[in-house]
Amino acid sequence: MNNGEIHTDSASIIMLVSLTVMTFGLFIPFWFILKKGSLNSLQSGEKIGVSVSVFVLIISAIGLVIRLAPFFPSLSWIAGYQISQTLPKLFDAVAFLLITAQCFKVKRVLSDHFSTYDKWNKPFSNIATIAFQIFYLQYKINRFNEHELINKKLNEIRREVVG
Repeated sequence: MNNGEIHTDSASIIMLVSLTVMTFGLFIPFWFILKKGSLNSLQSGEKIGVSVSVFVLIISAIGLVIRLAPFFPSLSWIAGYQISQTLPKLFDAVAFLLITAQCFKVKRVLSDHFSTYDKWNKPFSNIATIAFQIFYLQYKINRFNEHELINKKLNEIRREVVG
């Protein structure tokens, strides 16, 4: 299955924040789609699907179009409806709840995988998972990858010294 590696790429948190800002938040559900394969290869009974992320991506995109409609003459008819004021807020609330649920699912997958490593069984913060979502999860992935890289280098040095 796994030879001690997390098999999911490290990524710069600054890059993730930048992508999120540049895409008006649409990168957040896309992150789950990008990470699905690597997360599902980890040592965990729980698996990540894409349907929730695709749904959030769709409603977030619709909400973004509604919000931007007043700035585009061809979409000005959308801005005239009363629902254009409340629908994006509803979509945001639904998206936040679904993304938070996905974050906790990923947190469980990572926790299951990390628990198989005696020296790296670090607890996850529920508050940080809610507040920082994919940024916190990526941070934990990055830390684990760094830990594994250091252990791999130490083992190589030990083999050279002993052998």
